[in-house]
Amino acid sequence: MLDSQAGMPVKQSKWQEEVCAWLNRYPAKANYLVGVSGGVDSRVLLQVLLDAGLTNLMVCHLDHGLRGESRRDAEFVQRLAKRLGLPFFMERVTEWPSKLSVETAARQMRQQFFARAANKFGAAYIFLGHHADDQVETFLLNVVRGTGSIGQAAMRQETRIIVDDSELILVRPLLRTWKTDIREFAARRRLRFLEDATNQENNFTRNRIRNLLIPEIERILGRPFKPSVLRLSEIAAEESELLQQLVPPIWQAEELRTENLRKLPVALQRRVIHQWLNWRRISNVGFDEVERIRAMLTDREIAKVNLPGDHCCRRRAGRLFVEAVRGTSQRSE
Repeated sequence: MLDSQAGMPVKQSKWQEEVCAWLNRYPAKANYLVGVSGGVDSRVLLQVLLDAGLTNLMVCHLDHGLRGESRRDAEFVQRLAKRLGLPFFMERVTEWPSKLSVETAARQMRQQFFARAANKFGAAYIFLGHHADDQVETFLLNVVRGTGSIGQAAMRQETRIIVDDSELILVRPLLRTWKTDIREFAARRRLRFLEDATNQENNFTRNRIRNLLIPEIERILGRPFKPSVLRLSEIAAEESELLQQLVPPIWQAEELRTENLRKLPVALQRRVIHQWLNWRRISNVGFDEVERIRAMLTDREIAKVNLPGDHCCRRRAGRLFVEAVRGTSQRSE
């Protein structure tokens, strides 16, 4: 391998060797999308993919328009793609949904953006620059918010999602790589990237976890905290996969029979209900919504549960079903 600037041989670190070995599962000549923001994480990801021999890459950039420097970021990524001889796909957000949080709306728009890019480039795999620090922050954030399952609190190295009837596979090769290693790689390879000043601001919960909570926990403990959280997130995800194998396929239906759900252990009841709601395209479902629906299995006084996105779950004649909220609804029996 040669240095991207000086043309000198470069010795791979242990994490690079592990990532490149993991990337061997992906055919080198296939088409792939790469989400590039212009920051150090996605810039290093792009270089690692090229080093691994994945050259049929489309650089994708979504300009959310939330920061004054967003246009500068888009132009930087466009110049980078041109210099590397890679196709470039970009869109700008011109209108935000009014009923969704910024975080939820941004996630949905990114997924729809990737779906359009995938259709244009003939690719289903999207490489993303999430790393180990992101994993720790995401895990802690989801636990604090009250995730439906600790095994679902962490990101996966490969996640399949359905967007507008198209299947996309989100791939995170750097999910076990720490930010310090990413920055060291960028410095050693003399890679240019942009710094996002908002990462240092504490206006958002994730930033407060990164900048305030984790350093304070490590100060109190007197030792690193993040490796333990990363290990816990991986163990939880592995155990969740084992439990998933026990989930009966009854969630792939328009309605759920309460009799069938009652026969399952509580852990499987929760998983069936959560997967059923996801299958019905109900997003942002948490532990509270799942538990309220579970209560309908035994409490005859509860026959309706409100859900995110102007939907509700009703019970009628021993069946659970989802419907859109239409103004004033009458209670089901």
